[in-house]
Amino acid sequence: SFRGADIYTYLKAHQATAGRHYTLNKNFRSTTALVAAINQLFNYADQQPTGAFRFKTAKDNPLPFIPVSAQGREADWQLQQQSAPALTLWQWDSATAIGLPEYRQQMAEVTASEIVKLLELAQQQQAGFQTGANFTALQPADIAILVRSGTEAKVMRAALAKRQLLSVYLSERDSIFATCEANDMLLWLKAMADPRNERKVRAALSTATFGWSYSDLHALALDEPAWELHLERFLGYQTRWQQDGILPTLRQLLSDYGLHSQLRSATTGERSITNLLHLAELLQQASSHLEGEVSLIRYLAEAIADQAHSQNDANILRLESDANLIKIITIHKSKGLEYPLVFLPFICSFREVSSRLQDYYRYHDAEQVLTIDLTKDDSCRVLSDAERLQEDLRLLYVALTRAQFACWLGLAPIKAGTSKDCQLEKSAIGALLGWQSGMEPTSLGLLLQALQGECASIQISTLPASSNQRYQGPQATVLLDGPRTAKYKIKNNWWVASYSALQIADHDEANLLPLELENAVEDKHSDETELNLQLLPETVSGVHSLPRGPEAGVLIHAILEQCARQGLASIAANPEAQQQLIQQYCSDPIWVKQQEIVAQTLPQWLHMSLLPETTLSLAQLTPSQYQAEMEFLIGAEHVDLQTLDQLITQHTFNALPRPSLLPRQLHGLLKGYIDLVFEHDAQFYIVDYKFNSLGNQAADYSAETLTNAMLLKRYDVQYCLYLLALHRLLKLRLGADYVYEQHLGGIIYLFLRGFDAPTAGRVFAKPPQILLERLDQLFSGDAV
Repeated sequence: SFRGADIYTYLKAHQATAGRHYTLNKNFRSTTALVAAINQLFNYADQQPTGAFRFKTAKDNPLPFIPVSAQGREADWQLQQQSAPALTLWQWDSATAIGLPEYRQQMAEVTASEIVKLLELAQQQQAGFQTGANFTALQPADIAILVRSGTEAKVMRAALAKRQLLSVYLSERDSIFATCEANDMLLWLKAMADPRNERKVRAALSTATFGWSYSDLHALALDEPAWELHLERFLGYQTRWQQDGILPTLRQLLSDYGLHSQLRSATTGERSITNLLHLAELLQQASSHLEGEVSLIRYLAEAIADQAHSQNDANILRLESDANLIKIITIHKSKGLEYPLVFLPFICSFREVSSRLQDYYRYHDAEQVLTIDLTKDDSCRVLSDAERLQEDLRLLYVALTRAQFACWLGLAPIKAGTSKDCQLEKSAIGALLGWQSGMEPTSLGLLLQALQGECASIQISTLPASSNQRYQGPQATVLLDGPRTAKYKIKNNWWVASYSALQIADHDEANLLPLELENAVEDKHSDETELNLQLLPETVSGVHSLPRGPEAGVLIHAILEQCARQGLASIAANPEAQQQLIQQYCSDPIWVKQQEIVAQTLPQWLHMSLLPETTLSLAQLTPSQYQAEMEFLIGAEHVDLQTLDQLITQHTFNALPRPSLLPRQLHGLLKGYIDLVFEHDAQFYIVDYKFNSLGNQAADYSAETLTNAMLLKRYDVQYCLYLLALHRLLKLRLGADYVYEQHLGGIIYLFLRGFDAPTAGRVFAKPPQILLERLDQLFSGDAV
């Protein structure tokens, strides 16, 4: 049923097709001995009044057990040069019923101890598979342990780990954010984001993943030079995070502190390494749509606190490895698979239907019609639990038929909850044995002997004693040669830059931005740095009284971008939609009292003239005419910024003097985001919004002031790069039909605070074609 199958639908189909059935009557998976043992178990159960699968009635048995023959296998499972039993029943002989937690713990310890013995014998060539004259020693990967739940898997893995046995859980569904490594990585991120805070760095070094002892940490606290080295490392991590991203930064941290080799030597080290690399990858993906270190730290903290993340397949723990490890898998997931040796240590476990665990009872009535009982009547619970037991019996069949050579079952007179009586009849194996309610725990041995019958393939043994002996695996071959060192150093001179990374020589060098990839918001933030941030006089009103600085510019850009995405014309005609946008973006206390001014000004921006001597406005543009926030990437082949500066200065603003660019080279990609590209009369234009303050009144937005602002901020460089991107795009899309003068209209800078000035705060530019052609050559690596 876990795959959506319905046994009752099958039975109806079986009845409707009577006389036309075909059966696969030969097993090709298991040895002849193992098939004989399983035949014996289910044949014995089928003789009971309810049959092997509890569908048998006095009239018929719609679901009988049908014995199969065996193809057999060429190899023979041997222990100490003797054929070993195919099916071993471990009997926990107890005069009193055993609780499920105690049963799980003891069976896990016994199973782990027996696996250690088998693998130790295998190293002595005394346990393995004989095929003619060839003997293959048993390997950990030949062993599978089938469980019903994650709880059983954890108990089993803990018992194996205690004995230095490595295992992998193939049915893992836990969230990566619920691991110890996730909490440790959160402390690492906090330290890397604020490396001058010594408490945060100490917390990072004290995490369990680092594995430092208290004495190591105490010694570090007393060693000032050593402590300074660690602080320098974390300062370096901060820089690399900002330049290259979080993934390479975390990989560097793992390398610097040798965590790969340190963790790999631990029993669960491979699991830890996998978790760390998985988290690093998820953080790198998240950073692509988050801004800055603080946002990424908040993302990880919220993910750790939010259990809903565990429902996302991308966040489920990844398989660390299945290379020569003992496999632990749920019976559900094992269907269709096969393993040389299979252990079923917890096969007596059951989970009875109860009002505490179920919201309703589900069962089929006498006519095999599905019934859902919401009243939770006790008689309905009995019917629902009976179907649960039928399903468990089918799962037991799945579990017993996964093995190729041998299988072990852990059997005990178990009980659940506070009951003192044995409740083995509630488990599938108990139903197979024919256990009845009220039987004494000591009856288990007699029923097992009856189950065994004359079958030589089944062995009944008392529960082996557990031991704490650790598995000593074969020693790995030591590499004779150390790692080779490269003779040549490859320069890391390729990067993704933006217009904001092109530094102006007259600016304070202490505030220079690194050449790095930026997202659209960061690009706007650095682009909107103010030219004039003096205190506003009380007489300033209207749009000129709005907050200044990069944050204000980013906010206004966001409102206009959202207008474009919802449709400029429809937003311009809908005051209610405008008000909703303003309330959404101006929710900060600083902006709440400015909402009225923005509401009065936004329609003015949408209806202001875009081009000289025309009435064309943003409000007249339909969605098919424009593209908002168009991103571009331009390849840069060793572009010399001084050459770029000279070309732009020569062909723009009548070669007026302006601050020069710092002498550097661009090599890699140049990235940018264009506020708006629109088409009008078969010509394509670029619009760039600026919210810089050039003064406190409309008169401060004269043509001369606007030109000075364009040159001081080097927006001439920005618009040439934007036009180059559009020029290349039009050449690509229009091909031979592209004519620069005909198709490329130009670029419009809208200084929004000056919309009511005679100039409308507008700067229009279209450089000569020769400039763009030379820029195209320059970025292509050709001589100019």
